[in-house]
Amino acid sequence: MLDSPWGKVQQSYQLELGVSWVSTAGHGGLMCSRAVGESKLSPRARLCVSSRFGGYFCFEEDCDYAVALFDVPVWAHLMAARDAADWKKYLGQSAFGLPAAEIQKRYDEKIAHAQESDDQTRKRLRFDVLYWNPEYFGLGGCQRESGPGTFGLSCVKRDVKPAEMCEPCLKTQQAVNAARLLEDFREKVPA
Repeated sequence: MLDSPWGKVQQSYQLELGVSWVSTAGHGGLMCSRAVGESKLSPRARLCVSSRFGGYFCFEEDCDYAVALFDVPVWAHLMAARDAADWKKYLGQSAFGLPAAEIQKRYDEKIAHAQESDDQTRKRLRFDVLYWNPEYFGLGGCQRESGPGTFGLSCVKRDVKPAEMCEPCLKTQQAVNAARLLEDFREKVPA
């Protein structure tokens, strides 16, 4: 794989045959061959594909990647294991301007993600999916550019300020933010 929708691929990590995490000089994401995508990704995940490129479904690294990992948690586990191996090289030392304790924390976090259940992975990723791709859950329905009642590039993905969002996007984002606050509260306050 030499090219991606984000530019020339500089690094590529194969999660499985037909599925790779790629990085370019300035961006990247998950690229999944059409054959693998049609067999492993749900129709609603395929609806959230940010672009198609050379026979691949492409999930951009900032927003859309979470959809693919939510839909196929084993990919999240494989990525976390790879990331843990990268952090392991720096254990016990400072690197990237980070103290050794922070390196250890990031390594431990990736190990935990690699070992979590599919349900735990989905719980961890659900707010990212809901925030950036409400259409995955049948929510949203941005009315800008895509027309009323259809799914397209939501106000959130276009960085529209809340005061200028269409009503469906604004309501979805308000619900996501309220759910996040509730989840944070539940984690901090004992039952």
